[in-house]
Amino acid sequence: MDESALREVEELAEQLYGERAGSREAARERLICFNTPEYFGKAIFILQHSRNACALLMAGCAISAIVVDHWNSVTDDESIAARDAIFSVLWDNGSDFPPFASTAIMEALAKIIKLGWLDDERHQQAPDMIQRFMNSREEHQILALRILRSVLQQMNKRYGGDTIARHRKIAISFRDNVLEGIFSSTIQSIQRMAGAQPENELQVTLKEDTLQLALACLEFDFIGTTPDETGIDLGTVQIPNGWRHLFEDESPPLLQLFFGMYASSPGDLAKYAMECLVQLASTRKSLFSSDRTRLNFLSMLIHGITDILRNQTNLQHAGCHHDFCRLLARLRANFQLNMLVEVDGYSDWISLVCDFTVKTFHAWQWAPNSLFYLLSVWASLIRGLPFMKPGSQHLVKDFAPKVIGAYVASRLDSVGVALEDDTAEDPLLDEHQLKVQLDSVPPITRCSYEESAAGIIGFLEPLAASLKQHLTNGALQHLPLIDGQLAWLLYVIGSVTGGRSPPTVEVHDELDGELVTRVFQLLQIHHQRLERFPDQPKTPQLEAFEMSLLHFLELFRRVYIGDQSLAKSKVYQRLGEVVGLTTNLDVLEVIVQKLIKNLNWWREETDIVKRSLALFNDVAAGYNSGKLLVKLNIVDGILGHHTVEHFAFLGFKENLSCRKAFYTTLGRILLMNENIEKFDEFMLPFDNAFRRVGSANSIDEMRTDECRDCLIGLLRDLRGIVTACNQRNSYLKFFEWIFPEYTPILHRVSEAMYDVPEVTSSLLNLVIEMVTNKNNRLNFECSSPNGILLFKECSKILTTISARLYDVDVSNIDPFKFKYKGVMQCLNIMKCCLAGNYINFGVFELYEDPCLRDSLGACLKLALNIPAEELITYPKLVKAFYGLMQVLFQYHIGQLVDLDSASFQHILGALQEGLTSTTMDVFHECCASIDHVAAFCFKYRNKTTPASEALKHHLTQEGGGKFFETTLELLFQVLLFVDSANHWALARPLLSLILVNPDVYHALSERIVRTQPADRQEKLHEAFGKLMDGVHNNLLSANREKFTHNLTTFRQSVKSFIVVV
Repeated sequence: MDESALREVEELAEQLYGERAGSREAARERLICFNTPEYFGKAIFILQHSRNACALLMAGCAISAIVVDHWNSVTDDESIAARDAIFSVLWDNGSDFPPFASTAIMEALAKIIKLGWLDDERHQQAPDMIQRFMNSREEHQILALRILRSVLQQMNKRYGGDTIARHRKIAISFRDNVLEGIFSSTIQSIQRMAGAQPENELQVTLKEDTLQLALACLEFDFIGTTPDETGIDLGTVQIPNGWRHLFEDESPPLLQLFFGMYASSPGDLAKYAMECLVQLASTRKSLFSSDRTRLNFLSMLIHGITDILRNQTNLQHAGCHHDFCRLLARLRANFQLNMLVEVDGYSDWISLVCDFTVKTFHAWQWAPNSLFYLLSVWASLIRGLPFMKPGSQHLVKDFAPKVIGAYVASRLDSVGVALEDDTAEDPLLDEHQLKVQLDSVPPITRCSYEESAAGIIGFLEPLAASLKQHLTNGALQHLPLIDGQLAWLLYVIGSVTGGRSPPTVEVHDELDGELVTRVFQLLQIHHQRLERFPDQPKTPQLEAFEMSLLHFLELFRRVYIGDQSLAKSKVYQRLGEVVGLTTNLDVLEVIVQKLIKNLNWWREETDIVKRSLALFNDVAAGYNSGKLLVKLNIVDGILGHHTVEHFAFLGFKENLSCRKAFYTTLGRILLMNENIEKFDEFMLPFDNAFRRVGSANSIDEMRTDECRDCLIGLLRDLRGIVTACNQRNSYLKFFEWIFPEYTPILHRVSEAMYDVPEVTSSLLNLVIEMVTNKNNRLNFECSSPNGILLFKECSKILTTISARLYDVDVSNIDPFKFKYKGVMQCLNIMKCCLAGNYINFGVFELYEDPCLRDSLGACLKLALNIPAEELITYPKLVKAFYGLMQVLFQYHIGQLVDLDSASFQHILGALQEGLTSTTMDVFHECCASIDHVAAFCFKYRNKTTPASEALKHHLTQEGGGKFFETTLELLFQVLLFVDSANHWALARPLLSLILVNPDVYHALSERIVRTQPADRQEKLHEAFGKLMDGVHNNLLSANREKFTHNLTTFRQSVKSFIVVV
């Protein structure tokens, strides 16, 4: 590359990373070539000769892409030369580069070191080369620290071309030979810095990078499992045994060193020291040589935390405060309560932690993400109480009521803050935060339940009285604050009620009764409020209050009404005394009444409608609660009056998606043995709807808005009922109702409304549900023709809609809505019918019935008419297409080979395209389809049948003659170069193709061997030779398993040296 070419690259790089979007794409197209191995040397040249920041960034990214994607194409000498060149560039000019450029260059260097670590011993000299930087001036020391941190980060990453085994071998080698030395030298540097304050900005940066490197060492993935910090049970840091002396013999001890760095540093630097302490607190138990040593370690932790809490050191810094909360959570996750109490100063520690928790709760706006960690600390402390020795002075029960009281008070205060400040985030409306916080509330509340419950009641009763007073006075303007605060209390009470776990003492049942009784009293007040003020504003706080009521009812049902319920509890005794609800049946009736009220009063609020329906479904789906449900007179009323006149939410288009859920639940109740005789009465509204639609004398009458809306609701409702028919008897009841009286109307609808996607989508979804044989519900009696009759009726609808969809022009409309969604549904219907195993399709050919031929032909015509670019655009359409192909090749290959050669070859081409799909379902179905084709050829290789002759004819035509050869080559490419490929799925078609065409396989293997560098050809040839060891000339299961085992071994052996060509 000469000077002018370098200048051109610099200009293109500035366009690529500049602000002008128009020229960016053109620059990317011209520079993309630098990501290929042929340009590896030119990228190094740019690093060596350019001082343009954008060009340096581009070159660093290009080197990273090459070594990650084409590492086997880079020779050892080339990688060493590149490494040395980058070191030289960083030594000469690295401190002058802008951060974004130097970061990219260091990342490229780290990837070269990581990938070459086991390939060439010279790469393991990199730490010595970095030491040269450490022995130089401060600018070079900073570079060295950043290079090491980048290397550590890359050692933890597995690239697409690396096997897990090779990645772990590299990481383990680096861990065992280098990492301890890096950490030790870093600790020594921190010791030197501990007693002195930075004199200039450079020394501040050096201190920051040193702490970050120490953190990177502690965060190293020592055993191949990265801890997950999203849960309460946080990960343990698996420090190697060889590091034990650093934790036990170091002077000053590691913990004191980092606590000292935290105390002596400003907040921005102290944050990294605190993160190191978080990792140290997570050190595995088995690292310590004795329990006494571990207790000493814990004692230093406790005392360090106590000093921070006493002095409030850096806790005003948001980052330090958050990480300090993480430290407390890690401490409790790795040390049991019975060990904590043995430490001198434990009582001071837990008292200060309680004060800190209370203050943090009240300052919730400043540290909203820290609440989860503090709640988890107290919840886990309380979960350790059953394992404590009697008489232990753990003090947890003394502080738990203060903690839960402060939490509840802070939540109530947050409502007022959110109402006063529109820009403030309202925690009540953050569903995720709400859930994770409430998970920790039950154990904290139940620890000292009498005091905690009294505190909650102390919050609840004044609010309930205030709500009642404002409702009496009609002062609705004051209700949003009360609604929000009551919502928080109901969420807490619901969680506490649902968190009841055996064994429990009798007094807890009594306290549950006190809380629950007040909620049901509040529910009565709320019901009266909705009746008295039907037009009141539906504020966010009122919606939250409604959702909290549903939350409470859901959890109460699980404990006191569900299958594992406590039907004879003192809760019902208290409920009977105060509210008059003496049994679980009485409470269940109140719940159902509440749900009915929600479905009418909140008819326009889809979230509340969905939550209400979910609770209704939970009650109906439970065995015991479902049995109780059918005993209620109110449920009999629902089964007899379930139309829009009685459930207003059914009249809103926004709730169309809820209709199926509603009728699925009603269907479950209806089809229980106690109610099945009410089926005909329940279906009367649908009878009337069908008659109304069927009375239309013309297509125009059927296409009116009124008829369309009626049809959409009817079809969605029926789909819900069919979904509830999980048994053969219940499905037969529905089938006998709809056939033969109403299926002709459905056919008329398909003819009249084919271009109305809202109708056709609902119709086809209903048909899909009807033909899906879940739980073998469609296995009719052997003397019954119902399976054949069902298919004939569905095929009429399928053929009609398919013919209309084929002619739809999507150039000026939404393609998926008006065409491809219907195509997807048609393909799914055919797939469910063909794979349902309830129809003997041979009957149609035997009696010359054309319905199978017509419907299958219509579906294949639709499928073959989908442009490739449209097919890959819609994932659901792709899945339907390949799902049908897999079923056809498995069970109905005779129908496929009857197609003309062009159509059949189009399908084969689509299967090859599907092998490159990143969607695993599509990939598996394509592998299975190809396996069925090859297995069919293998089975009939020495026999002659019409189907086998037709298949041979297709494969010998122009365009199909090399299908097996090209497919075999493609499968090997996927096997060798696609990391996410499923070996079991690949093995099925590979074996079939190899057995059908052994000569093609041998020629292909030789060709692949010849594409590799000379020094690797012999190893690859040996690997191919072992692939068929012990594999016989059949497709029996045992032979397939043997081949799959060989294939996995083959891939693992060649992955480490094969070069992408």
